[in-house]
Amino acid sequence: MHAFRSADRVLLRLEASLVATPIERVVRFEAGASGVRAVLAPEAGGGVAPVRNTLGELEERFGSDFVRIQRAHLVNAAWIGRFDALGDGRVEAVLANGERIVASRAVSIELRRAAL
Repeated sequence: MHAFRSADRVLLRLEASLVATPIERVVRFEAGASGVRAVLAPEAGGGVAPVRNTLGELEERFGSDFVRIQRAHLVNAAWIGRFDALGDGRVEAVLANGERIVASRAVSIELRRAAL
């Protein structure tokens, strides 16, 4: 557990500093071999920044504003423009910054059910 807790900010490592960044400036969080990174909105300078939290911790903290699209991607719901069907039962999230992320089969099923 980290000492810094905020319902609307996350600590990001930007160059040599830890910066408390408003959550609306984060497009998504992604997990990879080198840990979790935040993908930043263009108005926040774009690019990526390491995060010390796990995706599970971030989902618990910001879950009402973020959608777990797949195991490695937690996406800011405000940045999701639409979901496109892929024809194989899955959907692809199209984000406002042009990124496209294929949702897991389980999430795709949930989204189709919610749309009915």
